[in-house]
Amino acid sequence: MKIIEQLNKLPIKSGEYLVLPNLNTPYFILPLHSRCVFNDAISFVKSRNIFGDIKRYALKFLPFIILKSIFPVISVKSKHIDNKYSQLILPWNQDIYNKFTIFNFNHESITLIKIGFGKLKKMIENENLFIKKANSINNNIVPQIVNYSETQEFSKIETKFYNGVHPDILPESIKMFFKKILTDSKEIKMMDHPYFSKIFLEINHTLKNNSLTALSKLFNDNVNKYREDLIPIVLMHGDCTKTNVISKEDIGDVLIDWEDSIDSGMPIDTRYFEFRIQIDSGNYWEINNLIDFLVVAHYIYLLIRHGNSYKLSNVIFENNRFSI
Repeated sequence: MKIIEQLNKLPIKSGEYLVLPNLNTPYFILPLHSRCVFNDAISFVKSRNIFGDIKRYALKFLPFIILKSIFPVISVKSKHIDNKYSQLILPWNQDIYNKFTIFNFNHESITLIKIGFGKLKKMIENENLFIKKANSINNNIVPQIVNYSETQEFSKIETKFYNGVHPDILPESIKMFFKKILTDSKEIKMMDHPYFSKIFLEINHTLKNNSLTALSKLFNDNVNKYREDLIPIVLMHGDCTKTNVISKEDIGDVLIDWEDSIDSGMPIDTRYFEFRIQIDSGNYWEINNLIDFLVVAHYIYLLIRHGNSYKLSNVIFENNRFSI
């Protein structure tokens, strides 16, 4: 099985791992090295609701023999053996074979490892590059890189683990970062902007292929409305959302997950944070200006890029209000 082949290449400890909920949709791969290690791994799993809390509590106390009879168990024989650390593995649900996030932990320290195979190697390489670029602007809001390496098969970035809360309001320190990168930025017409012109073609191609005529018309109506407006070309994080911002009194505010960052981006990150708060809560987003529209365009593009274009059929876009 391919996922076992890939796991054998990762810098993880050899041994048995429990796969939840199954091999086809492996959301969590938990080490069965000992009950203590298993329970420590579960502690990194964040529950979305009370039912998740109940499931996590039950897993902590069910005997291994019962767990093994309910869920699949795989045996990993990694060449990268480090007896000092244990690992909780989270395959990327959009490509479970080629991208993994690993909580690397023991009683002394915790780090976070991301590994990308094949075409997803570039995502990891991009994250390393842009953490360094952002660090030169404000090293207080970016994750600290512990280690980075590339092989012929995969790229790996290891950062310090930040445990805190995900705020509902974007912290001022991160807002100031995005204001700072606007300084001396070049402005260009929307249709000539390198990032917008790229996503414009991709969005229209997808909407046409999926016969989403009404959505295509509303999208292009806004394009025509703002086509002559100027947009700065800036460093863009690309996924500035609540889950990617971590705040804690002793560490301050940290913006993680720089995989989608680009130099030739649009200044939408602060508004995108607010947009996702609204959309993820089931509310609508009202388009009152150019940036509001660009946020929607970026979101549609990310759905397409990450293989979620089927969600576009659920979009409601009327009277300048966008919801999904």
